[in-house]
Amino acid sequence: LLTDTMSSRRDIFENMIKENTNILHVFETRMASTHGNINYFSPWDTAQQTAWVESLSDDSPGETTACGASISVGVTASTIANLAVWQMILQLVDQKGADANISIFLKPLILATN
Repeated sequence: LLTDTMSSRRDIFENMIKENTNILHVFETRMASTHGNINYFSPWDTAQQTAWVESLSDDSPGETTACGASISVGVTASTIANLAVWQMILQLVDQKGADANISIFLKPLILATN
């Protein structure tokens, strides 16, 4: 689940994921220029589903450059994408292998899971 807005995540969840028996796992990323998150939940685990829905914020403006364009850093995106794939691999190997949330801060480097 990789979209640019919280409202699109909510719409996709409500209209395509929630109660869809074909979807077993959801991996989602969020990113700013120097930090990001990788989230995981099973749509069939009510507690996980509720925690993820409650983590959705409003669509207030994100970081922007001086000219108003959104800030994006390729290294940050690549790191987050790699961690998301690693989470998927861990989930495939062990049903309880994926963390519900990984937060990564690249300046200074901090990695936190829960």
